[in-house]
Amino acid sequence: MNINNSVRQIVSALFVLGLCGCAAVNHATARATQVQPPQQTPTTTAQSHSALVGIAGEIYGVIISGTPLQTKPNIDDLAPIVVRIMDVYPHGDAWRYDIEFIGFAPGDYQLANFLEREDGSELGSVPDVTMSVRTELPPGQILPHELGVLNLPPVGGYNRLAVAASVLWFLTLGYLIFGMKKKRSLSVAEQEHDDFATYLRKRLQAARSGTLSHEEYAELERMLISYWRRKLGLEDRGMAESLRELKQHSDAGPLFLELERAIHAPGALQDVDFEALLLPYENVSLDEISH
Repeated sequence: MNINNSVRQIVSALFVLGLCGCAAVNHATARATQVQPPQQTPTTTAQSHSALVGIAGEIYGVIISGTPLQTKPNIDDLAPIVVRIMDVYPHGDAWRYDIEFIGFAPGDYQLANFLEREDGSELGSVPDVTMSVRTELPPGQILPHELGVLNLPPVGGYNRLAVAASVLWFLTLGYLIFGMKKKRSLSVAEQEHDDFATYLRKRLQAARSGTLSHEEYAELERMLISYWRRKLGLEDRGMAESLRELKQHSDAGPLFLELERAIHAPGALQDVDFEALLLPYENVSLDEISH
């Protein structure tokens, strides 16, 4: 009886030990087969990492021995590439670096050219890591095409309006200066007299009394020259030549000579017969003088 109880106890103990052993084996097997998270492979040999222009590229696990590193200061705003250190981890007696770069011009760039020691010591040995910046533009083209020049229609028309207004202004000014000047010589005669003979008689009386001014004499002379040049067909000749011929003319000459004498010797017309001088102008209207 006692022997049977002992056997039962031994069997029970062995069964419990077997269950514990199976549980331990299953736990160890589960831990051994558990999926580990992916890790970046440290960079210790020559590698090349590429990215498109303007797109960030990343390099993980670059192992470099020696004192800690930093990127060189970027002093050029137009640098073709920018490099920065994202993270640093201890790796035995070395350091493991995660690096980011952004390229702005296509080409291959060596990582070592952008690193330096924080303590200012020599850089030493650095893995051969190339940062390759690529572009999707056609081979040989590094810049966008130039924009074409379009022939756009004129907008607003301000320049044309300004030119037209200027031309109109000058035409109006020319009319006021030259057009009105042509009529000025007869303005007084048209207001005060009915015909040219009456106007001349008034001027001759002023010349006889010595009250004919030089301006009035010049006005009268211009009127007479203009009238006789048209009447005798002398308009294609110069003013001086026309005046010489008029002074020699039988009808025009006497009045020109007497007026010239009066302007230089006031009172010289005291004995002049006005009616004889005005005879060629008796039937001349003011319209004939002004046109």
